[in-house]
Amino acid sequence: MVYKGVYGVLLALHLITVVFIVGPLVFAASSAPRLLRGGAEAVGSLQNTLRAVRLYSALSLLTVILGTGLVSIKSSASSPHTNWDFGDPWIGASYVLWLIAVAVSFLLIGGGLQQGITELQAGRPAGAATGKVAAGAGVASLCWLAIVVLMVFKFGS
Repeated sequence: MVYKGVYGVLLALHLITVVFIVGPLVFAASSAPRLLRGGAEAVGSLQNTLRAVRLYSALSLLTVILGTGLVSIKSSASSPHTNWDFGDPWIGASYVLWLIAVAVSFLLIGGGLQQGITELQAGRPAGAATGKVAAGAGVASLCWLAIVVLMVFKFGS
């Protein structure tokens, strides 16, 4: 299937942001618990990971904006497979899952990383923070995975 015109450009940009924004976000979040177990020597890496989680969480809005543009384009000769509508269940569910993933990334993962950094800098283990970050990374990853499944199968469309 060939996508032409504005739809093709938006689709390419949407997929690029998924790979280069959401991908690193998932990686940073999932590697954070291991870093927290690394002790005080890992504080610099943890600070970088915290910045990455915050930055990529915010930048994931670009993916949503581009996806919204894709849904907004109605069928035409250059994009015959865009009969989607904002009322389609898979689109609404994707927005909700994105909001959950970003909230979890900022609050649970980001908050846990900040808590862990503070604990490690004080010479204490980051046990509770490690669990919070690991749980957050798991929930956020499941949300991202569910979004991909919804994008492929378009349930309710």
